[in-house]
Amino acid sequence: MPGKHQQFLEHLDRIPHSICKLAPTTPALREPYNSAVMAMKKLRDLHMRIVYLYIINMSKTSCPGYSCPAQAMLKSLEEDQQSVRESIRGTGGTSLVALLKAGRDATTQAKV
Repeated sequence: MPGKHQQFLEHLDRIPHSICKLAPTTPALREPYNSAVMAMKKLRDLHMRIVYLYIINMSKTSCPGYSCPAQAMLKSLEEDQQSVRESIRGTGGTSLVALLKAGRDATTQAKV
């Protein structure tokens, strides 16, 4: 890690109050804090889409050499969307979609 980055993180670690605790009581921080939280939620939403399109769907697609991967992916999505969500497991055996949704929901709840 570059020295300046490490120094910045060490500085943040020494600050006695977290931004999460200051934002609700400091009007000047409320709007920027909420904007940052919503930007993070947007990133998590996009991440869920990418995971769904490129990991979950493709893991359920059998793609013969002559078949179009995108077409096979859309067909798979239409046929069995719900079972795909429940059967894919992430690291440690957790349900991948449930894990991503929990992270996104926790981010949304951080808004003041």
